[in-house]
Amino acid sequence: MKRWLLALLLLAAPAQAAEPAWLDAANRWVHGFNQRVTPPGARLTASLERLPPEWREGARNLAATWAREPMQAGALALVGRADDAWHALRRVGLNIRRGQGGWQDHARAQGLAPATPADLGLALCAMDVPAGPYVVLPLLGGRTLRDALVEIAVAQAVLLAAPLQLPGAAAWPDALLLRELLASAEDWAAATPDARAMGYDAARAAHIAARKRACEALRRQPAFGQAERNRN
Repeated sequence: MKRWLLALLLLAAPAQAAEPAWLDAANRWVHGFNQRVTPPGARLTASLERLPPEWREGARNLAATWAREPMQAGALALVGRADDAWHALRRVGLNIRRGQGGWQDHARAQGLAPATPADLGLALCAMDVPAGPYVVLPLLGGRTLRDALVEIAVAQAVLLAAPLQLPGAAAWPDALLLRELLASAEDWAAATPDARAMGYDAARAAHIAARKRACEALRRQPAFGQAERNRN
């Protein structure tokens, strides 16, 4: 309980233009560490990049169908965009049933384009939950504190709900590894640049700017149902 109360207090901290000196130093050290190691997700991504183009497209579709879009649907539902959430779930269902398990984007061929980009961190942003300071996590890389806490908490919840668990496995390290693999799949599916190849300042600026743009898009873009009603 204390851990969750601490998380809520940290989430309530306002976003800062610059991190405290101690956090900035820690972020730079972890960013450098991430550049020196090759985590499992990055190794998987590098292997996928060596596939022929048609195989890469299929693998991206699989990652979107099984990792990115289900989480997207949950985030859209959280902010009250039921039409968008249902649209995302329809895409997942169509691609699994008729797109060879997600290998092909059958839904797009049927006129169902991807829904508004969203994840739980963006959903909280759209609900005006402060971002908190920028932090760099081992393996995962740069995140706002809000996004980092949400991602690790969700990954831990998935592990705790799993029917088979490794004896003696520590929940938080396993959650970090699971989230790293899922984040790599999501980023690769969306063709997101690898921030480990950037310097710390450039990676920080790019991440914060991209999250702000995505949050504003989620706030302002009309839902599919509303857009259809506006056209009529």
